[in-house]
Amino acid sequence: MKLKSLRIVMSVFTFAMAVSLSGCVLTEVADRGDKVEDTEEEPEEKPEKESKKEKKKDKDKDKEKDTDKEKEPKEEKNDDESEKLRVYLGTKNDILEFLNGDWYLMDTETGEDYAKLSFGTDGSCSFERLYDKQSCNGNITFSSTYTDEAYGADTCTVTFKDIPSDYKIKADFDVYLPTEDSFDALFTVGRAAGEDCMSLEFLGNDITFVSQFMFSNYFYDDGVEHGSDTGCFLHRENDIKSVKGRDDSDKTFYGFLWDRSEGDRLGIQKMIVSSQEDYDEYTNRKFESASFVEDDNIGIVEYECTASVNTDSIFANDVFEAKKPLRVYEFATDSDGKIKEIKELERSYYGLYELRDLEPELSFNGMTVNYNGAVYDLSEAEVAGNAIMSCEVVGNRFVVEDHVNPHVGVYHVYNMDVGDWETDLVGAGLTWLNDDITTVVYSAYNEIYNYKGDVIGYLDGDEICELKLSADGTSVQAECFDGTKGEFELPGDMDTPMYRYYDYINRPNASTWNEFIKYAPDNACLFMIMNPPEFILDCFLDKEVIDKSSSDNVIAVGIKDNTTVRAETGTYSSDNKWKTKKKGTDFKLRKGQNKTFTVKISEGIPDRCMYVKTDTDEMYYPIRLITGQFDVNCVFVY
Repeated sequence: MKLKSLRIVMSVFTFAMAVSLSGCVLTEVADRGDKVEDTEEEPEEKPEKESKKEKKKDKDKDKEKDTDKEKEPKEEKNDDESEKLRVYLGTKNDILEFLNGDWYLMDTETGEDYAKLSFGTDGSCSFERLYDKQSCNGNITFSSTYTDEAYGADTCTVTFKDIPSDYKIKADFDVYLPTEDSFDALFTVGRAAGEDCMSLEFLGNDITFVSQFMFSNYFYDDGVEHGSDTGCFLHRENDIKSVKGRDDSDKTFYGFLWDRSEGDRLGIQKMIVSSQEDYDEYTNRKFESASFVEDDNIGIVEYECTASVNTDSIFANDVFEAKKPLRVYEFATDSDGKIKEIKELERSYYGLYELRDLEPELSFNGMTVNYNGAVYDLSEAEVAGNAIMSCEVVGNRFVVEDHVNPHVGVYHVYNMDVGDWETDLVGAGLTWLNDDITTVVYSAYNEIYNYKGDVIGYLDGDEICELKLSADGTSVQAECFDGTKGEFELPGDMDTPMYRYYDYINRPNASTWNEFIKYAPDNACLFMIMNPPEFILDCFLDKEVIDKSSSDNVIAVGIKDNTTVRAETGTYSSDNKWKTKKKGTDFKLRKGQNKTFTVKISEGIPDRCMYVKTDTDEMYYPIRLITGQFDVNCVFVY
C-alpha cells in the first residue's frame, strides 16, 4: 500500500560517544573519575557533578598532602601500578599531554606496524608511512560532540595540509589526490601492560582520502592487502608491568574489547554508559541509544573465559573473533571473576549503540494515524475504508483496523523496522498468536485466509463469525453465524523462517538473526526462499537473471560464512544424479547475505539446480516447487 506521508522530521544523532545529554538522559551516568560499581550494590550518596578541572585540582591537593607524608614509612608498592592507569582526559590539554609522542598504526590482521603518527602537545601531528618514509604534517582537534566540558572530548578531527603530490597508492581505479584532507573519528584510549592503545572509528558517510588511503594500508603499493576503511588501531610502548582488575566476581558490565589472546583470554577495558532517547528519521522508530566513554581508570585487564562461555548472542563473528575487535560488549563474570557470558550490542549511527526499542506513540483521528510524529492519511491508501476503528501494536508492527462495510474491513499493517506499510488484509476477525502478526488467520465471508493472502479453507455455511487458533498454530476452528463449524490444518511454523529472515534483513543484528537461525537444522548449509509474497520479494534487488522469460524468483541465503552458490541448468539421471549442462556465475555469500535468481521453478522433473558449497559441505539442490500438503515458500538445504 502506498500512502502520502507528512513526516515530522526529528533530529537524529549523527555520531556520538558516551555522554550525558541534558533533558533526555534515561540512565544516570557516572563521571569518568567515579568508580563504576555493579548495579547490585547500594550506590553511594554523590554530590552534584563536578567538572574534570575540579577533579584535577583535588588531585593536585592530594599530591600536596602526600608531600607531608613523605617522612612516614612508605607502604609496599602495588605491583599493578594502578596509579599509572588513572589518566585524566578532562580537557583538550590533558588529552594532548597523554597523546604526546609517537604512535604506530598496526595492521590488526598481521600484527605489523605500517605507519607512524606523532603528536605534539600543541595539537600538531605528523604522519609517516614506514616502508617508504612518505610523510606529511597536520593537526588534531577535539570536540565534545554530545558531552559537556566536564566529561571531556569524545571525537577528534585529524587534518593534513601538505599531502605530497606524488603520494603513492595501489588502486585499480582513478583516485583524486588532494593537497589537504581530514577525517572525523570516535576515539578511545586504554592502557595495558607494556602498551598504550588507541582506537579511531571513522565517522560519517563519506570515506576520505586520509582515512581510506593513508590510515588504512589496504591501498599501499607494497603488496600488502590488509586494513579497514572503518577505523584503525594505534599503539605505543609503556613501562607498566601488569594491570589488575577491580572486584569482578559475579558482575555484569560494559567493556571495550581491545584484544583476543590465545587460550580465549580477552583484553577488556570497563566503560561508562550514557543512554538517551533517540529517533530513526528513516523509519520513525524511537529507541534508547547508548554511547560509551572511558572512566579515569583506563586499564585494559586480561580476563580468562570459562570453558562454557556463552556467546550465543554474537552475530558478527568476524568482528568478535578478530585479534583486535575494538567494540563494546556486555560481559558477565562468574564467582571466580572469569567471563561466563558475552552479549553483542546492536550498532546504531556513527559510534552509537542501541539498547532497546521505546514504546511507540500511536494515535488516530478521523482517517489519519500519527506514529511517533509521522502522520498518515489512510483515505489515500490503495485499499481504503471509511473509518478507523482501532490501532494496535503487534510485535515490531502495528495494525490499523479500517471499517469498510458490516461484513469486512481492511487491516493496514505497518512495519516499524521498515518504516512503511507492509500489506493490507481485507476481511474480518483477525486472530494471531503471541506478538507475531505473520501467524494471523482471518475470514472474508465464508473463506479463511493466512498472512500471505492464501485461502486455507472455507465453510458451506453462512458468513464466518468466529476463528480460534490452536496454541501451536497448526489448526484453526471456524464457526458461521448459522452454526456451521469446521476445523482446518495449518502449516504451523513452516513459513516462519521466511518471515524471520525478512525481519533480519530489515534490521540486521544478533537478535533478529538468532530468531531466524533457530529454525535451521544442525546440518543445514543453505536457506532458500521461492516466490515469496510481494512485500518480501521487494527487499531482494540484487538479481541474477537465468531465465529471461520466467517470473519465478529463488533467493539463496548463506547461513555460514564463505558459502558459494550458483544456478545451473541440466538434467537428473535415472539414478537421481544431477548432470550439469550449463554452469551459472559463482557468488560468494557471507553469513546472512543473499542472492536472488530469476529462474524457472519446475513443477515436474527439475531441469534447474542450485549448487552450494561451504567449508564443510558441497551439494546440488533441485529447483522445484516445495511439495506437500501446504503452500510453503521456504526450505533449509541439508
